[in-house]
Amino acid sequence: RTVALLDDGNTVPFITRYRRDQTGGLDEQQIAHIRDGVTRLRQLDERKQTILRSIESQNKLTDELRREIEHADSVKRLEDLYLPFRPKKQSLATRAREQGLGPLAEEILAGAKECADLDARAADFVNPDKGVTDAALGLLGAGHILAEEFSERADLRQRVRKLYRKSGRLLSTKIVDDEKKNRTYRDYLDFREAVHHIPPHRIMAINRGERANVLRVKIVADESAIEQLALELLVPPEHPHKEFLIGCVQDSLARLVLPSLEREARRDLTDKAELHAVEVFAKNLRNLLLQPPLTGRRVLAIDPGYKNGCKLAAIDEFGSLLEHDLIHIVGGDEQKAAARAKLIELIKKHNLSVIAIGNGTACRQTEQLFAEILSTELAGEDVHYVVVNEAGASVYSTSEIGREEFPECDALERSAISIGRRLQDPLSELVKIDPASIGVGLYQHDTRAKHLRDTLDDVVQLCVSFVGVDLNSASGALLRYVSGMNQLTARRVYEHRQQHGPFKCRRQLLEVNGFGDVTFVQAAGFLKIDQGDEPLDATWIHPENYAAARKLLEKLGVEPSSLTEPGTADRIRELVAPLDRQQLADELGLGSLAVDDMIEALTKPGRDLRSDLPLPIFRKDVVKFEDLAVGME
Repeated sequence: RTVALLDDGNTVPFITRYRRDQTGGLDEQQIAHIRDGVTRLRQLDERKQTILRSIESQNKLTDELRREIEHADSVKRLEDLYLPFRPKKQSLATRAREQGLGPLAEEILAGAKECADLDARAADFVNPDKGVTDAALGLLGAGHILAEEFSERADLRQRVRKLYRKSGRLLSTKIVDDEKKNRTYRDYLDFREAVHHIPPHRIMAINRGERANVLRVKIVADESAIEQLALELLVPPEHPHKEFLIGCVQDSLARLVLPSLEREARRDLTDKAELHAVEVFAKNLRNLLLQPPLTGRRVLAIDPGYKNGCKLAAIDEFGSLLEHDLIHIVGGDEQKAAARAKLIELIKKHNLSVIAIGNGTACRQTEQLFAEILSTELAGEDVHYVVVNEAGASVYSTSEIGREEFPECDALERSAISIGRRLQDPLSELVKIDPASIGVGLYQHDTRAKHLRDTLDDVVQLCVSFVGVDLNSASGALLRYVSGMNQLTARRVYEHRQQHGPFKCRRQLLEVNGFGDVTFVQAAGFLKIDQGDEPLDATWIHPENYAAARKLLEKLGVEPSSLTEPGTADRIRELVAPLDRQQLADELGLGSLAVDDMIEALTKPGRDLRSDLPLPIFRKDVVKFEDLAVGME
């Protein structure tokens, strides 16, 4: 059912919130897992069909091979089966076949009577016109053909791969003695670790060192055990040309199989490391975006610095700029005293109660300064400071959105404003920055850009949908991440609001140019309107369930217009407590999970789900180890 919903074009946030009865209550991670799994399976199936068509066109498709291909459960198994039939580039074996040595190779492998004397039989294939000038060259060419055929056997590759991964060791060594270049990669200049144990961050670091031409990297495995396994599989003990075949197997392993498996293993390690890196980035980004907002507080935002000074921005409760300035916290006593005076003046002038300090250069010195001020000049005042992650603030400060919002400010001042606003409402502010520029990832510049971008966009969309958006105050940057919307529809909604004033109800969205029924179904539930014409627009209830919601309210004797009044939520909670939920679901024509969600939406109208998460840590004087005492938290 979840796959069918995804195939119909429904987004993960929409299915998670409004189709819970169809999915059995799956969360967004489970649905995304299903989506990705189905995509992989379909890609595997498409590859199977392509391979079957290719082999069929060569008239080499047998019933047994078709069954093996159709039952292949991984891309590796599939590609192993296809390897003998894949169109080949020029190789030693293709050259030997062009020289007419294919029949000789077949006779040797079959142990045919005709080639009881190898040298004599090989002499029959001498052809100076084709470059086979003597029997030795004929045998060499036949050996190349057999080596390639051995390397293409799926059963051999499967067994060798298993042993290769089990015994494999990743080695990295320095290329040249260059102290400056080698310093960064000093841990990996003479490094080895089992392939199946090496953690993702080391793989990323070693790959980067290899690209920088500092490290030489290879995988070594137990080649004697691999050779023994191959010989047992490929060379019958009583074969008349056993020694010749052993040479072909050794050549096949050294020249074709092991290099191929090394490339494959390196690729798999890198893919696994990249996947881990993207997951780390996604998790950190989600935690950053879902920090609870700091409502109703005026903020003094500081972008710390040494040479260029600390940029200050005083911001009111709604994120509007009150005043900006610049101070220097390093230098002479006179300069430091002037900085302290300016800070105290701004805090008192604009009644600022929270200081947001960016966590970049000079953060600790700025923190020390504020700890001193709060314990002396502002002792007893309700003023605290908090260190804010400033990742991406410089990107915002030079972006088009930043210039549009604060055309009168320079880039440094916009950076300070961004730091303050991301404390007031992290989600609304951080969506203005390209997710990949919010540097909370692991080796993020070494991952595939598209995979990273798609994953982070999914995270932002899920976070925005989790929190919900006020349709009449959200920026275009925030609207674009609402389920079902994109940059174009977000801009059109934003422009419609600018031209026609605030939306009175969700249905008005259909008046926006290009905002059709499909987009409305996906997006409407996540776009809230407070104090509009329709009281249910301020809740999580989807417009498709408004009739059922009114029926429920009528049964409870509650007027929809009273939903936002104090005490109504508690009254609804008391009235629904004794009701049989399943019977209620049957009456309303909804699933039981949809009814549970509806009741929660009615008993907690306007609730910000982020309020359940821990607030930022506000501090006054803990800046060094000695400030800590037993029992502090």
